[in-house]
Amino acid sequence: MDGGEAVDDPRWRSWSTLVARLQFELDLERERRTAQAVVELAKGVLMERLRCSPAEAAAQLARLAGQTGVPVRELALDLVDQTALDDIAHSDLPVSRRREARLAQVEAHTAAGGGDVAAVVFDQMLAGTGAQSVALWALEPDGSLGLVGHAGLSSLDASRWSRVPPQFDSLPLRVLHDAAAQWWPRGIPPGEPVPTAGSRAAARALLPMTDTGTLVGVMEVCWPESVAEFDVVLRRQLLAAAQVAVQALFLHGDPSRDQRAHWLPALLDGLFESGMLARAVRDPAGDLVDLHVDHLTQDFLDPAGRSRAELLDRRFLTLYPLTATPGGLFEHLRQAMAAEKPFYARQFPIHVLVEGAVKAVNLEVRAVGLFDGIVVGWRATDHSAQLRALLENAEKLGQLGGWEQDLVTGEVLWTDNAHAVFHRPRPQPPIRLEELDGHAHPEDAERVRMFRDSLVRLGRPAVSAFRLMHSDGSTRSIRAFGEPVTAADGTRTAVRGAYQDITAAYGAHVALAAIRDRLAEAERLSEDRQRIALRLQQAIIATSAPLPRSARLDIAVRYRPAEQDDLVGGDWYSAVTMPTGDVLLVVGDVAGHGIDAVTAMVNLRYSLRGLAVTGAGPAQLLGWLNTITHHLTDQVTGTAICGRYDPLTRTLRWSQAGHLPPVLLRDGRARHLPVPEGILLGVVDDAEYEERTTVLERDDILLMFTDGLVERRGTSLDESMEALFRLAERQVDDVEAYADHLLAGAASDTDDDTCLIAVHIR
Repeated sequence: MDGGEAVDDPRWRSWSTLVARLQFELDLERERRTAQAVVELAKGVLMERLRCSPAEAAAQLARLAGQTGVPVRELALDLVDQTALDDIAHSDLPVSRRREARLAQVEAHTAAGGGDVAAVVFDQMLAGTGAQSVALWALEPDGSLGLVGHAGLSSLDASRWSRVPPQFDSLPLRVLHDAAAQWWPRGIPPGEPVPTAGSRAAARALLPMTDTGTLVGVMEVCWPESVAEFDVVLRRQLLAAAQVAVQALFLHGDPSRDQRAHWLPALLDGLFESGMLARAVRDPAGDLVDLHVDHLTQDFLDPAGRSRAELLDRRFLTLYPLTATPGGLFEHLRQAMAAEKPFYARQFPIHVLVEGAVKAVNLEVRAVGLFDGIVVGWRATDHSAQLRALLENAEKLGQLGGWEQDLVTGEVLWTDNAHAVFHRPRPQPPIRLEELDGHAHPEDAERVRMFRDSLVRLGRPAVSAFRLMHSDGSTRSIRAFGEPVTAADGTRTAVRGAYQDITAAYGAHVALAAIRDRLAEAERLSEDRQRIALRLQQAIIATSAPLPRSARLDIAVRYRPAEQDDLVGGDWYSAVTMPTGDVLLVVGDVAGHGIDAVTAMVNLRYSLRGLAVTGAGPAQLLGWLNTITHHLTDQVTGTAICGRYDPLTRTLRWSQAGHLPPVLLRDGRARHLPVPEGILLGVVDDAEYEERTTVLERDDILLMFTDGLVERRGTSLDESMEALFRLAERQVDDVEAYADHLLAGAASDTDDDTCLIAVHIR
């Protein structure tokens, strides 16, 4: 071995042979794992498409491979590629290059770290282009770049470029700042004083790595020498390689973001009572288009009253869309980030949506740019006004109204919502306790007197329920709460409490209680069960709230029961004006017949009415209704269509859950509206529903109905819908006559009940 002589020792030759064989086996094992991962993905695709088991999917894949003569791995790879909707599928790469990218994507996702990711991307996608090395940098909290993986770099270059400070002029940081790729086919020009790894004369390409629109790092690929040009195919291949790398690197979260989370949120929590940390979301040109909320302090104040969980990890403009108006807060935040100057306003109006209404909240706002993001701190300038608004909103949601009566002077105070509960608009005076029994139903007057005696004479807290009589003869169910108010010496000075309108809940409770009682009496008699279900159904439909009345629209509703009494169904509707002024329009159909279907119908109908008071959109309402159907009913499924119509803008927002779409009659021509995505209620635990918006015009007629209106034995659904279109296109005098015309012309032969809502826009 002296002088560097060659070693001719059989032991070394044996070791070299062993190492080569082990490396060969490792390569084979890696290829086998990658192929198996591709096959598992393809099986998952077949299971979703064919609704089959894993074994059936594997057998189907094998049959397809045998029929086409294509190896199972390549067939699986093509199947995965054809069904993917990512950047690789839309990269316009040749088939062979797309296969390489897809294999690299699968193998990279099993990589143990950044070094393995770089090696996979280089071997599978870059080595064939003649590239010599690849380096992957991730953006760190302080704005620097940290080398997280490389392949082909020398140890010296890897050490020198392990961290690129933010103030250091370099090609990777230029890419990061410009948010655009840089292409250097002929190397770095002599007049460009920028340092590089490797030969300056060699070709190189630097590409930004983005995760959900946010810059998270840079990829640099180098060749051993210069080239004439990077053609279109090569550029697309390099962009796909960057996407594969970033997906694998950030599969389990952004490591640099985790580092920031260790110290920066703790600092914010110590400095701000109500603070937000958000990072920039940029478009392909590098322009700021939104902010992503990464952290909120524990006591963060949301002007719309939402919790931290509802705000975290969301887009800023999704949470506060009205701040994007000219001169709004988002414009000031963007300027603060661009100019690197803090923003401060002692009193700045933040406009938010609460129950569909715009509210302005004045906040003291501070903001300063931090890395590629911003820190925002704000606090309310008048907490008392906000608390009053929250209390008023709580009263309205719960249909509650507060009251107090002075026991010395007899003076009575009511909140605005107490006047609303009693249907006594100002300036009508509040009702004193001594007069309350005179406004109650005669059968309930004694209850009211006992309630008053408990409070005034005995000085005890009291609760009572009674029917309130109106001058027109109608009644409302009221629950009353009260407690005595005592002075420091123990003397009772006043009584106070709340009134709650429980008409809807009380009616449903009474109806359901009656059902349970009658079911207990007729448990063994199916005929009695059907009779009870039919009566409940008729009671629920007949006692619906009055239809919305407006100068801007006319509404007619119709319900047609099934011809056979033993086929009582779960069809239902709801048409009611919300506190925000918009009109809730709902039609639903619970699967099945009998008491279970009717009981489920009652639950869904009143649940949706209660949820709609929150101001949520139709998609959110159906999502909540799906959860109720899945968890709070006994294996019930159903369909529904839900809309919120704004008479002022003639705008209909609507969603559907496995239901027939609405029919729109405009200019004498009927058609159904395009159908948004939406699964049946109760099928899965967590379902999402698409929402569509339709602007209606004067003299439009909108029809919402259940399938009993159109389904016919021996007739396809398309044919039945065409028949409905023809029927709907006949002119009638008014919407009530129009609804009768539709119901009379659409005779059913499927023994199913029918609900219909017809809305005439004026």
